[in-house]
Amino acid sequence: MPLKRHLDRLLFLYIVRVRYIIMKHFDKKVTEIIDGAKCPLPLEVIPNYMGINLVSVDSIEWDEFDDGQIDKLTINFIPEVKG
Repeated sequence: MPLKRHLDRLLFLYIVRVRYIIMKHFDKKVTEIIDGAKCPLPLEVIPNYMGINLVSVDSIEWDEFDDGQIDKLTINFIPEVKG
C-alpha cells in the first residue's frame, strides 16, 4: 500500500473515532438541582464533606461523555459583594 494511501486511511479512522466521542455540557443552578434536576454530585456532599455552605453556591457545571463518564465538574460560587 502506498504511503499516502496508508496515511489517508489512518486519518479517516482517526476522524471516525473522534466523531463518535461526543461530550455534553450541563450547567444547573442549585435551586434546579433541589427541584430534582440531574446532577452527578449529590448536594449533601458540598456542606457535609467539603464544609461549604450551600447558600454560597450558585451552580454546578459538568461535561459528560455519551457513556455517562464525567470529564470535568465545577462548583460556581456566588460572588461576594463588598461595599
